[in-house]
Amino acid sequence: MIKEEFFVDNTTALRYVKEMLDFNERVTMNLFYLILSDSKAYVWSDHKNFIICQPNDQMPMWVWLADDIDTDATECVTDIIAARVLLNSNIQINISAAAGKQVLRIACEKSGANLEKVMDLNAYVCKNVIEPEYDGVCVVPQKSDREAMVALINEFVEDAEHQIITNEEAEGFADSMIGSHNLSLWKCNDEVYAMAMIAHKTNEIARINSVVTLREKRGNGYAGMLISKICKALIEDNIIPMLYADADNPSSNRAYQKIGFEKVGEVTQYKFDRKAI
Repeated sequence: MIKEEFFVDNTTALRYVKEMLDFNERVTMNLFYLILSDSKAYVWSDHKNFIICQPNDQMPMWVWLADDIDTDATECVTDIIAARVLLNSNIQINISAAAGKQVLRIACEKSGANLEKVMDLNAYVCKNVIEPEYDGVCVVPQKSDREAMVALINEFVEDAEHQIITNEEAEGFADSMIGSHNLSLWKCNDEVYAMAMIAHKTNEIARINSVVTLREKRGNGYAGMLISKICKALIEDNIIPMLYADADNPSSNRAYQKIGFEKVGEVTQYKFDRKAI
């Protein structure tokens, strides 16, 4: 049973994020801002030990825990997580803090669920760009770039998310991005080589994702060139760029570090699976 007193409205939750989390933690838990932009999101907090956000019953939970979370708060957090798992046995969770593993172990005992780690993510922030030697230009996507965007999003989903999307989904993405200043392409020799997207932006932090280079063009630094240009523009507007990188992909981590990104935190993705009865 989730106690009513721990339900929090979005406005209050945003204030808690600012009061309870330092800058590095706000970067690491950046998805809080996107989730809290939707008035229908679920939010729980005790204004001291934890903040839990979830867009809806199907989407992943994001959980911040204080390093010194107390026993009563641990009990409350595990009750909340267990209740959400009972609503959707295949839900995922993203959690940061040393106390996370213990909390998830107890939540699994309460819900009768198994837990499997999906991946470890490093949270990076760039305050000063180390500019590479550029070969090409950063452009806003045009209709003529549609085919290239379809190819890039297909490769991104397959390589980064280990999934396959339909041609209709890929084409829909490309169509929605034509003329968008949230998506940037890197062109060299008048061909599109790489893509990156500003997924969400506040007046403090912008999150970059969907970073991908065409497979046959990888290893030449094109994504780094593109991200550098995006970061320069954001920093000039007094907005700090951030992104997540798969901790088990050393090449991508090195590429981001090479252009000025510094690691500020870690978050781990898990998925639940209810035990068969």
